[in-house]
Amino acid sequence: MKLIKWLSIFLSVSLGANLWFAWDWYKQSHDMQEVESAPSTGIETVREHSWANNSLERKRGLTRPSQAESSRLITKVDKDLQQQAHLERLQTLAKQQKFDLLEFETGAYLRLYPQDTEAMILEALAYYHTKPLNTALVHYHELLNKSLDAAQEKEIEKIIAVNTTKVIQQFSGDGAWDLLAEFLEPLIQIDPLNKQYLMALARAYGMQSQLSLMEAVLANFHPDDIRATRLRENVMARLNNTSQDEPLIELPEGATESLVGNRRADVLLQQKQGHFVTDARVHN
Repeated sequence: MKLIKWLSIFLSVSLGANLWFAWDWYKQSHDMQEVESAPSTGIETVREHSWANNSLERKRGLTRPSQAESSRLITKVDKDLQQQAHLERLQTLAKQQKFDLLEFETGAYLRLYPQDTEAMILEALAYYHTKPLNTALVHYHELLNKSLDAAQEKEIEKIIAVNTTKVIQQFSGDGAWDLLAEFLEPLIQIDPLNKQYLMALARAYGMQSQLSLMEAVLANFHPDDIRATRLRENVMARLNNTSQDEPLIELPEGATESLVGNRRADVLLQQKQGHFVTDARVHN
């Protein structure tokens, strides 16, 4: 009986030990399988996570710039600040009415930033106060071909219209036809279809008896244009009246009428130090 009891105990212990070893072997085998599969799965997970994060950053524009890109960004910001400070300097000169200095500095500025329309307008303002009026107006005409906003374009057109009309009326009223022609000729070059310029220039030529030049200008109008017809009539009537009203020239002793005559003569004028001069003799 005792022997059976001990055998039963021995068998129970043996069975328990076998079950424990079997469970330990199974656990170790299962852990090894997890360890073997863990590196591949883990790396792919990390790669997928990194790719997803980078894609998200790229979409949001959050990717860190490189050192070279950062340097370029800083340089661009510095240049923009320098340009803004330079432009503000030009605007200050305009407010202070230092137009000679403004002309010089806008020229230097536009060599660096040739597309800046604000500076172009300031340069035209400087020209308006430092150069002949027709030169300034030519510059304003050129600005109309630039990328201006509606307000800037309207303001420039107003400056051109007001000043040209004023000069045409003043020179016409004073009978300064040579000055009027000199004023209009550069403007015709840049705006050759402007009817106001053409008619005023034709009249200036006609009043100086330069009929061929007058007709060359009037060729831009229709043959039946009423303004061109009236201008021709007025010029010819004035020339006829002037010729009839002129007194006869008293001939010096020994002179012949073919040399002097009772008519106007064309002479060659030369411009010297702001004056028009020519060589002439009267009564020897």
